[in-house]
Formats: sequence, structure tokens, C-alpha cells
Amino acid sequence: MSITEEGSPQRSSMLFKEDEAVLCFHGPLLYEAKVLKAELWTEQSSEELGPHYYIHYKGWKNKWDEWVPEERVLKINEENLKRQADLKSNVEGKKGGPKVGPGAGVTPRSVEERAASKRKKEDQAAKEEEFIKRPEIKIPIPDALKVQLVDDWENITKNGKLVPLPRSPTIAQLLDLYRESIKSKKTVARDSRADDIVAEITEGLKQYFNRALGNVLLYRQERTQYQEQLRKLQQVHEGTAHSTGNSRNDIAGKTMADIYGAEHLLRLFVQMPNLIAHTNMDQDATEILKDHFVNILNFMARNMKELFLDYAALNNPSSQPVSNSSTASASPANVPPAGTVAAGEDVDMKDTATGPPA
Repeated sequence: MSITEEGSPQRSSMLFKEDEAVLCFHGPLLYEAKVLKAELWTEQSSEELGPHYYIHYKGWKNKWDEWVPEERVLKINEENLKRQADLKSNVEGKKGGPKVGPGAGVTPRSVEERAASKRKKEDQAAKEEEFIKRPEIKIPIPDALKVQLVDDWENITKNGKLVPLPRSPTIAQLLDLYRESIKSKKTVARDSRADDIVAEITEGLKQYFNRALGNVLLYRQERTQYQEQLRKLQQVHEGTAHSTGNSRNDIAGKTMADIYGAEHLLRLFVQMPNLIAHTNMDQDATEILKDHFVNILNFMARNMKELFLDYAALNNPSSQPVSNSSTASASPANVPPAGTVAAGEDVDMKDTATGPPA
């Protein structure tokens, strides 16, 4: 999502400030929380505009940190604390509808409406509880790629070295190479269904990437570059591009998976467990996905020199020269800096995918 840069004058109009203790709606209930970030989303390409806050729920794991609009956040005061208690009592069924005395106008319709409202709240609470109880997915990342993640974070956020676009190979090309490598390893008659599954998963990865890129995969320093790529795609799709020659044909029909490369695909794998947690996939389906994701990550680790950018070749901060396929770096949009991931340790990507440490 598009946000204003840090230090924008518009931040002074925010109702809540960073590090402020607040109450925040999550489902039907209010929870104690803390504002980690406060930003005003204004760019027209954003689906949601206005004040937004990055919230950490008190006593919850960091994986539940999230961006919320201002209407979900309340000041901590006596009135709102009472509202919090009332909502909790209603959901838990400890408090029924308002008491009705003689002459209060009780009708079958009013009783039915209250019963329907209670059922709705109970359903919402049940759905939230079911979501929280879903099994977490852990995807082991090869040690070499963990180093890439940290290098990517450091070069972009500390050294101002952006990944030049378009990349070569792109994500779409990388996944095609992976599919070909799978086919070339088979010495017996191939199972056509197995090939179909690999094709479905790689195609699904591209779709996930296109949807997630602008929302959760970018560092703040990369947003201007992303907006420029988005503008080019939109101009071509709307038929308003001013480019000449073959340049317009080069971008027509493309998506972000045809522009970005291995560095940003690796960040998607860090976010993927959190994304899958919001789907209705059963345990068997998620285990199948996990196995394929591990295979793709191992493929990327074996071919780092061909797939990843050589940051050492980028001499000027924020420059975008022609990319060189060489050993490089990639990271989840909020991966911790060096030293927080131990070699040989499986990364619980739902815990590290979103937000700074509490």
C-alpha cells in the first residue's frame, strides 16, 4: 500500500502517535495495544487512504502485528475501557440483552433481532478463535539464503542500493527454470499430474507475488521505484503510454513477476506462511505447498550466482544500472538485521514476516 514518506507534515494531523498505548478492534473485541508506526496513506494507487497505524497487541506474538485504519483504534479512557468489558461479556455469553420490564414493548421481532445479533457475535468470536488456533507453518530457509536476506536489508535500507529493474532473470523466468530442472531430473516416465501440480504452484506463486508486492514485500526506500513500475504498467494497460518503438511492446501484458527477480521472490517466501494462514487450506494442502516451497528455495540456493544481484557492482547509492546476475542478497520486507537469525535455524516466517520487534 502506498504511504507518505516519514517526516511528512501530514503526520501532525494523526490522532494517535507512535508508542502510544491504545485500544484496538480485532474481530468483535477490543484489545490493549501499542502504536508502533503512524502513517497517512495518500497516494491514489492505494486501495485504502487516510490515517493508518501499525499495531502490536499486548501479550500477542509479533506475527499478529498489523496495519489498521484509524476507525479501529480508540483512546484508553474510562468510557472505552467499559466498552471493552461490555463487548467481552457479550461475546462470552456472560451478559445477555438488555433487561426488559413490564410495558417495555417486548415483541417477537425484537426478541428475534436480539437473538440474531447474539448469534452473529458468537459466530464472529468462533471464527476468530478458529483462526488463532490454526497450525503455524514453518519453512526452513537454506543458510546461504538467510545471509542473502540480511545483505538485501542492509544494502537497501543502510546503503541506499536499490535492486535495478527489470531484473534478469525475472521471477517468471526463474520459476520456468525451476520447472525445467524438475523435468530434466526424471529418468522414468513422468507423472503428468505431478508436472501439473508444479505448474499450478509456480503459477500461483506469481499471482501471490503480484498481489503481495505493494502491500508487504517492499522497504520504504523502494516505494518510489515500485510506483514508477506500477505507473508504466497502468499506462500500457490503459493505452496512454507515451513510449515509442518496441519499449511499449516490451512491457505490454506483463505483471510485476515479469519485472522483479529472485531478491523479492525470496521475501515472498518469508511472508507466505502468514498469507496462507488467511486461507481455508487444510493441513494436507499446506504440507504439500511447504514441500514444493522447500524445493524451490533449495533450487535458488544452488543457483545464487545466476539468480541474485551482485550488490558490490552497484557503486552509486539508489542507482539503477543494468543488472548483473551474480551472488547477492534478498530479504523479507521486515527481516531483522544480521545476528538475529542463527545458521542452521528454521525460520518461523509468521513470526518475522511483519513488523518490528515488540
